[in-house]
Amino acid sequence: MKGRLLASLLGAAVVLAGSVVAAPAAQAHTNCSYPWVCIYDVTVNPDRKLQYQDFGYQALPANARDTVDHIFNTRNNDRVKLWDIDHGQHWICFNPNEHTNLGNFAPPWGGTWANDVDAIEIQTQASCGARQG
Repeated sequence: MKGRLLASLLGAAVVLAGSVVAAPAAQAHTNCSYPWVCIYDVTVNPDRKLQYQDFGYQALPANARDTVDHIFNTRNNDRVKLWDIDHGQHWICFNPNEHTNLGNFAPPWGGTWANDVDAIEIQTQASCGARQG
């Protein structure tokens, strides 16, 4: 009887320990304040981000290209386009105050937009119209 009880308790402890070790899916921290547009690589580090606030097209640093998987646009009146130049000058657009996972969007060449961003462009238009182009 004591042996069965001990085995049951040990089994419950293993199950409980397994649930404690399991981590939730990574999410980008929203430590991004106005007027920045922040992009993240949450699969490597949820706190690692690049911040942009200047209008126009800007290439990402070489070590950040094809690593971005989240965007947080804190701007109130400006849209943001993220560009993939590896597959022929395609873009995806995000409206003001939009925060999202790029893995939720499929580009024309298949897969997702996560890990396919090479440049960012902040534009003065207040909405995107089309999501992708």
